Amino acid sequence: MEDNEKKAKLEKIEKTIEPLVKTQEYWVEVYKLLKSVEEQELYDPEYQSFTAWLKSFAERYDVTLSLLWLQKKSGKFYENYCEYYKALSLPVTPLEKITIVPYVLTMIEKITAGNMREAKELVDKAEAGSISRNELQTLWNLEKQEREKNGLPTKRLNRHDEEEFEKISYQNFNAQATTLSDIGSVLCNPAWLVPLKQVRKKYKLFTEFTKEKMFRGAFILAENYTKPFDGHQKHKFNIHMLYIKLEDDELDDEPDFPGYKGYADYYWVVVPYEQLDKGKRYIRNNPDIGLLCFTKSSNNIHIIQQSSWNDKCDRRMDTVEMLANYML
Repeated sequence: MEDNEKKAKLEKIEKTIEPLVKTQEYWVEVYKLLKSVEEQELYDPEYQSFTAWLKSFAERYDVTLSLLWLQKKSGKFYENYCEYYKALSLPVTPLEKITIVPYVLTMIEKITAGNMREAKELVDKAEAGSISRNELQTLWNLEKQEREKNGLPTKRLNRHDEEEFEKISYQNFNAQATTLSDIGSVLCNPAWLVPLKQVRKKYKLFTEFTKEKMFRGAFILAENYTKPFDGHQKHKFNIHMLYIKLEDDELDDEPDFPGYKGYADYYWVVVPYEQLDKGKRYIRNNPDIGLLCFTKSSNNIHIIQQSSWNDKCDRRMDTVEMLANYML
């Protein structure tokens, strides 16, 4: 293609992108146009690289550069996703009909590190509208903890590192092992709680305090619901403390449940299926403590022992204030 022809085509694409780029519903069209500029090297006559052209376009048309990269990366990820499942002869929604917004797609890619098998569950949930941005952010926070623990990167240094970042080997990370993010993804859904003829209004999993000394390795779950009571609606706010025990030594080195039971209404221990026997021994002398078992292969969590209401919740308000400060 001659330089003049490239320039004319690039100018036409720029004018087409400009009215579409700020409207989220047209992000797929924008991605395809950006892709054509890159693959056909339409930037070549005037710019040294696709990145240089994109930066110039953003400045000339008053568009946020990060928005352009977001749409491009989302489209690339989803195209790879479609190709992966097409090769397996499994149906997926084509890119042209996808309703998931770019932010959600890029979050899914980050959480799964590009693992298409793991991505499918989150993509399906996103298409069904059954996972929120807050829940995805929670999963990403947990995934970052796991990667930091295993000495893996959590973010790109700059745009030029994009391709290298995607090729980084995660061979040092045991993909078969259960992680905090595995369990967190299931606990984000309130379905695991035993229904008590109640209408649950709010349910939020807090994973931000796992590094705090007092709540090390614990998730805090806030649950608000209403239920019929003497002809009226009675409101109830429960705080659940869930201690995640993933390793053998976490169960061996701490034979008794932590003594700080005054911070929540219900206490649970969560173990992978492989640690179930040790989990049962761990709570043997604590019949009021609930036991949850997570099975990675089926991505399910089951109640092995029901948690009982803690009537000695003398530090409960400290937890409420901590959660309130975090939310504010």
